[in-house]
Amino acid sequence: MSQYQLQAMLGGREASFDYVWDNNSKGVEGGSSKAILECAKAWNCKLFTYVSSAGIYKPTEETTFPMAEDTTPIKESAGQAQFEEYAAEIGLPLVSFRPQYIYGPKSNKWDYIDWYFDRLCRDQVLPIPGDGSQK
Repeated sequence: MSQYQLQAMLGGREASFDYVWDNNSKGVEGGSSKAILECAKAWNCKLFTYVSSAGIYKPTEETTFPMAEDTTPIKESAGQAQFEEYAAEIGLPLVSFRPQYIYGPKSNKWDYIDWYFDRLCRDQVLPIPGDGSQK
């Protein structure tokens, strides 16, 4: 999808937004991700908020958990990294945050999150393999 196709879908030339919240994009190529960034730039968006994910990080043997933003290396090949890089390249005012998991009715972690919350609500022990790190 191009910037112009997205603009048309959002109401045409007159449509613009001061704030954009993106909880979907996982890269610049494919889909509408690049178009969203380019539209936001054309609108002189005041703030583009990007919900990335902790999957952008590349933990090493020295990585401690929880991972520190300033010392944990980033996977350059990660779509989220490319998305953030392009946003910076075009001068978009960007804030990005990386929740470990997003909870809610559309969560893709149904298999085990419900199990953990059930145990928490009943004050039962939460078994965690090994030392609990995510290596």
